[in-house]
Amino acid sequence: MELTEEIIQFVKTNNCQFVSLKYLGEDGILNQIDFSANNISALKNIFEQKNIDLVPIKNKFFQDPFRSASTLTVFCTNYAIARLRNEIERINSFEHLKNITNINTEISFWIIDDINNHNNIQYVADPIDLGANLRAEIVQCLENIGISTTIHYHGKTEHEYIVGIQGNSLLDLADNITITHFIINNCATSYGKKVIFNQENNSNLSLIICYDCNNKENFHSLVATRLDKVFSCSDSFSQFKFEIKRYTDYSNKDKLCFNIEILTHEYYLPYYLLIRVFNEQ
Repeated sequence: MELTEEIIQFVKTNNCQFVSLKYLGEDGILNQIDFSANNISALKNIFEQKNIDLVPIKNKFFQDPFRSASTLTVFCTNYAIARLRNEIERINSFEHLKNITNINTEISFWIIDDINNHNNIQYVADPIDLGANLRAEIVQCLENIGISTTIHYHGKTEHEYIVGIQGNSLLDLADNITITHFIINNCATSYGKKVIFNQENNSNLSLIICYDCNNKENFHSLVATRLDKVFSCSDSFSQFKFEIKRYTDYSNKDKLCFNIEILTHEYYLPYYLLIRVFNEQ
């Protein structure tokens, strides 16, 4: 485990007192290991003694807005996640992914306090959309650390809030999903709330993929066939911790777009999800 020169320089420039390394386990749960910035030079030996193998993800580090002491948070991969990331990079070369012009996702979450206090009012607009300020703070935090956002709004079910984010590629989107879950949890905690990302049988993740293509009919058939294949895996939720609930498509000038609604487990690996959805094999 070694930090890049860019990360070390960030620590020095911003007078960070601590560094927090965060990484997904194979169970989809986010873990962290923290250390004093004074121990950076000894980090390699410390991690070798504990048999910890982490690699920082390029450009996925930021000054943590939730820590009382100045802390640099660095998102990392371990060996298992690194293999999945390599697989996503491989499928990026597939024919049906070459023409992607836009890729984003909308993440749903529910406030537990609100769920336990049912109200028949549908919270859709101010002043009774009680999640508007929380969502705005989440979006602001995401943009401050370099994650592009789209929209945020109240979902179709009670106490469901939705935040949209973008990715430069499938791999970047998977990284950003993990970081966004972290930001949502911490922003909610600052409001004295606790969130869950899975509520009953409701879709909790939407992938919006837009393609630039000349022959829309042939391309639609190619992508739809792939989605139907994944959709038909009836045991996918228990085996892979997600399932496609439905998908819709629409044309926008010279673009063909798919909106894929997915139900995921509370804890899952976004890397594996994207591999399953977009892999040709």
